[in-house]
Parts: sequence; C-alpha cells; structure tokens
Amino acid sequence: MNPLKQLEVCGQSPWLDYLKRSLIEKDELRALIERDGLMGVTSNPSIFEKAIGETDEYADALKHFQGLADHSVSAIYEHLAVADIRGAADVLRPVYEQTQGRDGYISLECSPYLANDTGATVAEALRLWSAVERPNLMVKVPATSAGIPAIRRLIGRGLNINITLLFSVSVYERVVESYISGLEDLARAGGDVSKIGSVASFFVSRIDTKIDDAIARLRPLPSAILRPALATSGLIGREDAAPALGFDQHQEPDLQGHDVCRGAHRSRHCGHHPASDDGRVPRSWCGDVRRHRAGRGGRSRDARGAEGARRLAE
Repeated sequence: MNPLKQLEVCGQSPWLDYLKRSLIEKDELRALIERDGLMGVTSNPSIFEKAIGETDEYADALKHFQGLADHSVSAIYEHLAVADIRGAADVLRPVYEQTQGRDGYISLECSPYLANDTGATVAEALRLWSAVERPNLMVKVPATSAGIPAIRRLIGRGLNINITLLFSVSVYERVVESYISGLEDLARAGGDVSKIGSVASFFVSRIDTKIDDAIARLRPLPSAILRPALATSGLIGREDAAPALGFDQHQEPDLQGHDVCRGAHRSRHCGHHPASDDGRVPRSWCGDVRRHRAGRGGRSRDARGAEGARRLAE
C-alpha cells in the first residue's frame, strides 16, 4: 500500500498547500487523491500569485475576462481564484461524501487587508461562500483579535471555517471557545451542527526556518561542542540533538510534496463529531506543517537534517 494512504489509519489527513489550474484540468489533483490518499487542499493569495504570474495557464481566461469590462486587480484575482476553487471542490467532492464531511475540503482565504476588521471579515467570508457555492468549501479566517469573534459569527451562520495564523496555545483556546459558541448559536437557530467542518492550523514553518539557520551556523562544529551549545541556546533539552531538533525521520514522513494536517478534524471536546467507538483517542484539530510544496520531491528536510547530524557525530 502507498505509505501516504496509511496515514488515515493513524488518524491523519494529508492536505496539499498548493493549487493551480492545470492541477485540475490535467487530472493531477484527482490522481493525487486516488494514488496518494490526498484528503484536502488549501490555497492563499501568494499561491495564486505564483500560479497566475509564473505560468501561462491563465492567459486565455484573463484575456476573456478583461475583454468583458474594465476590472480591478482584486476583481481579476477573485474571478480566476474562484473558478479554480470551484473546480477543486468538485474534484474533492467524492472525498467529502465518503468521509461524511470529515475531509474533502478546499480552502479560500479572506483578504488579509480585513484581518483587523470583524464586520468586514464576516461580510467577505459570506460573499466568498456565496460565490463559490460548494458545501466542501472552507473559508480561511485569521485568529486575530478581530478574526476570533468573526469565527463565531460565521460558524453560527453555517460556514465551514479554516482558522489560520495560530501561534500560541492561549489563542487556540480562544478559538475553541469561539468555535463552540458558534455551534451553539447555529443549534439555537435550528441549523444542523453535524454539517459544520472546521480546522485550526498551527504554523510551524517559521520555527523550522529559524532552526535550519541555527544548524547551518553550527554545522562546522564537532558534536562535543554542538550538543552543549544547542542545549545552552534552549533549542534542545536533551543529549540526542538530531531528534530534539525535529530531524528524526520518524517525526515526519516524506510526503512527496504534500503538507500534513497532524490529525483529522473532529473531536468531542471541541464540539466536532464524536470520537470513534473503538477506544482510540478522539481526533483533534489539525496543525498544518507547511514544509513541502508540490513538485519538490526527493528527501524530506528531516532526512537531510538527520544526515547532517550523523556527519557531525562522526
């Protein structure tokens, strides 16, 4: 069996943090789902910027849309992005149905310019939800001070929300409260809370970057100096430097370009679907590990780091 498909047995769902039109039109996304067990896709403006600006895949659609009227840059972006989101949602729809709404989502992000405006974020999310018109859409909302109350209001309106930009447990706790309150609001309004999907994503990529830089600076040092130096810096708390730094190959499989949601979406304490009846630990909200990008195969960063650590130890 493909190792990626075995992730589901462990309660994990691989999501792809990447999207472009050819991925849909050439059935590459469908192949990732069938071959590798891909469970979902996320997007953001920077992903679309690279896809639109660095390829010619959108030339015809762009020329046609511009020929209809004089559009703003934001209108052009949204026109192209929404079309891709709809297409990806349709390809992922079988996953959504087979998992009864646990997976099979595509995420579309609210404008980052609205991150500090609760009302504007709510209005933007509702508008995007209506524009895409797919049940397996997740609207991305940042966990800012203004975004957290917007999460409650949007969950209360029956939207699937991908809560992003989480950097601390205390903010996560506020997000959970907002999520549960939103479900309660929806239930009081007569809505079906079992139809709501949500994830809360912890970002660790910046931490990885900082650690990589520290390792690069320390790499020429012998292990007798390296380990005490790392321990003193607070980067590690035990002698086996490589695993403590996240370079243990068992901590993260090589996903051949996929991001990992560490854990699927629903857990009883968060108000998601109940835990399984077989005694396993309930599934928790996922934390995206944004390390790998599509098209960048080969060894994982963990494997390369482990080799470096071994060379130092020798």
